[in-house]
Order: sequence, then structure tokens, then C-alpha cells
Amino acid sequence: MKAANSDFFIERLRILIREKRIDCGKTQVELANQVEGLQQSAIARLETGRSENVGIKTLYEIAVAIGTPLSEIISQAEGNRKKEKLPHEDDWSQLEQT
Repeated sequence: MKAANSDFFIERLRILIREKRIDCGKTQVELANQVEGLQQSAIARLETGRSENVGIKTLYEIAVAIGTPLSEIISQAEGNRKKEKLPHEDDWSQLEQT
């Protein structure tokens, strides 16, 4: 992964964590209280981009606390989206019969 790509990933990751925390109605303090050994200031540093070195265990525990699978957060941070079918892709009537 190139530095520019990893910078993009970290930026998206921090934004997603903040958005999902807010969406589930938790403050930084409430989230920190649910993750063992984590303080509100660490959540603030993560969300503002002042902390790029977050362990996978901490990310997993944050994801559990905000009710979102870590794999989903990572996938979204990478920019991956499930391919959506076009309306006509399931319409077999469009196929010619031979």
C-alpha cells in the first residue's frame, strides 16, 4: 500500500469511527468506558487524526462497542462497496430463446 493510499485509509477509518459512534448515540466518554484501558482522550486523538497507531484489538473493541463489525468498517475505509445489481440483471425475460 502506498503512503498516499494508507493516509486515505487512516483518514476514512477515523471518520467512519466518529460517524458510527455518533450514529449509535455515544459520547467519546461513553465509548471509552466500554473499551478496557481506553480513555476519552485516546478516542479524541483517533477521531481527529492525531493518533495513527491504533492496535487491532483496540479497533475491534471499538467496533463491538459501536455495534458495527470491524470488517465492515475496514471495508468502507478501503473504499470497497458491494457491487449493486442493475435493475435488469435479474430479468431473464430479456434473454433471447433459441
